[in-house]
Amino acid sequence: MSQLTKRERATAAAALLEIRGRGIDTREVTDTAATLIRMGTPEGKAYQRSFAKLLSTRPSLRGPLQRIETLVARSDIPTVARYNVALTNYMSSGDQAHLDSIAPTVAADLAQLSNETGDAGYTEMLPGEAPAPAEPSAPSTPDRDGWGPTGFQSNAAASEAQNTKTQGSHE
Repeated sequence: MSQLTKRERATAAAALLEIRGRGIDTREVTDTAATLIRMGTPEGKAYQRSFAKLLSTRPSLRGPLQRIETLVARSDIPTVARYNVALTNYMSSGDQAHLDSIAPTVAADLAQLSNETGDAGYTEMLPGEAPAPAEPSAPSTPDRDGWGPTGFQSNAAASEAQNTKTQGSHE
């Protein structure tokens, strides 16, 4: 099973945060993705399909989610890594300081994209107070060790799970 790339992970996490900020239950995406992943769909494809399904019923999200995708796609790898760390830490702790740490970079990048594209939607997305992360609820994620409440599995957890599986088969 393939893992999400750094860009896919940052895009999905930021999109889930945007969805949550609009008062929409992110399980509409994560439950669908988790089901697809359990059926063998690679993680990246599972999330693409899950977001596409959400957009089919909530077309007003298309612009904001496309802007998030563009923001991450145009960011360099060190910036994407910072986004991933901040988003992951925020989603696991709810501590706004994690998002505040990337706010200046996000604001500058959004302003630049707004100027380059003429799309005022980018400036409407400037960072502010983020909604509190959702409390993990009954199985909205794969029932496997190391999977977080957003349906993502950290690389460390994936390695540990694989090592445990491998060690168990050698005993």
